[in-house]
Amino acid sequence: MNKVIRAEFGRTINAGLIIAIAGIIFSICFDSFNDLIAGLRNGQGYVGYFFSNAAFGGMCTHYMLPVFTALPFSVSLCQERNNKAVSYIVSREGKNRYIFAKFIVSAISGGFVAACGTVLLFLMLAMRFPIAGDEFEGAVVSDYFHEWSAVYYPQLYILTLSILAFCRGVIWSSLALCVSLYTSDFMVVLLSPFLGSYVLVRIFQIIRVPDMVRPDMILIGQVVIKSSGLTLLIAIAISLTIVTLIGAFFVGKMKEGLKSGTIY
Repeated sequence: MNKVIRAEFGRTINAGLIIAIAGIIFSICFDSFNDLIAGLRNGQGYVGYFFSNAAFGGMCTHYMLPVFTALPFSVSLCQERNNKAVSYIVSREGKNRYIFAKFIVSAISGGFVAACGTVLLFLMLAMRFPIAGDEFEGAVVSDYFHEWSAVYYPQLYILTLSILAFCRGVIWSSLALCVSLYTSDFMVVLLSPFLGSYVLVRIFQIIRVPDMVRPDMILIGQVVIKSSGLTLLIAIAISLTIVTLIGAFFVGKMKEGLKSGTIY
């Protein structure tokens, strides 16, 4: 099993990985593009502003960032289906090892690129701007995003951003992998997180789910529940629950497809 997982992880090291990380960085930047350009010119601004702006009103962060989480590996199954290579790989690696390795690597790779892009952007911005603005020096725990921690605990702040990004990444990359069970079209699989994020937001808005209990609000960083630490634990629990459910669905449908011959 470990050998199969290592081999699958090796496949994630490709041009798509670099493009995905760069895409995540640009997605966050584009949500504050004018402010970022102005800040680079006059030196005004702070790191927390750009991430807060992306979380609270960023269209690219909400809808385009999930797409890049699927790029390094989640599209691999549809590529193997197009090449009619699934049955051959399963015969070599074993059905269970192949299925579980495919899902585990897809989830982790999606989380990795989301977290890596977030951390790299944070470090690049921190070279030019202070981490927090003066208005947050007297902020209480529940005030505005997680920026209160940026004032006194910058390590906790970057940890919060990276973990939240990782949690979102594992969910959307897992979802994209499931979509590849039904289609071998590369673009459909790649763009499925975009459609999924849009539909999810619209459903929550239509049924008027309170922001404090909306998983997407917690995972994007709009909601702080008592403290950043507690919010992180809740975000991790949410992502584990969702990914476990997606994983169970994927494993069941994949086994069914291999048995019936619809996936080969």
